[in-house]
Amino acid sequence: YYVETGTAIYAFTFNLDLKAIGMSAISGKPIVSEDEAKARRRAAIRSLARMLSSSQFGAKLSRFLPLGGITSLVVSVTEKPFTVTSPIYEGFEDNTMKRLEKLAKEFNEEYQYYVLGRDGLETHEHVTSQLIQYLKSKNII
Repeated sequence: YYVETGTAIYAFTFNLDLKAIGMSAISGKPIVSEDEAKARRRAAIRSLARMLSSSQFGAKLSRFLPLGGITSLVVSVTEKPFTVTSPIYEGFEDNTMKRLEKLAKEFNEEYQYYVLGRDGLETHEHVTSQLIQYLKSKNII
C-alpha cells in the first residue's frame, strides 16, 4: 500500500460563537437551560482542545498518519464577533493584536489574546488550558 505524499504548510482559522450555543438562531432567545448551555460550551471548547492536542484533523487519518504539527496558534476571546488575521500572512499574530487593541478601545470591550510561544505558552496545550481557565473565570463554561 503506497500513499502519495507531499510537503506543504497548511493554515486554518476557526471561529466559535459561544454566546450562540443554546440560543435560537431565529429569535435569539434561549432554547435550553443556562446549565445545559454552559455544558455545551464546555464540550465545544474541550473538543477543540482535544482535536488540536491529538492532531485529529486532515484526511485519511484512519489509514495514514502523516508527520506534522502545529507551528503557530493564536486564540482571541472577544465579546463580539472577531476573526484573527489569516495565518498565511507573516506577522499575523502582531497584526491581530493591533486590530484587537483598536477595536477594544473603540467599542470599550474586554478581550483575551493568547499566542503559542509567548508569555510562557510553550505548547498548544498551554494555550488551550489558559483559554479554558479564562472562560471558567468568566462563568462562560
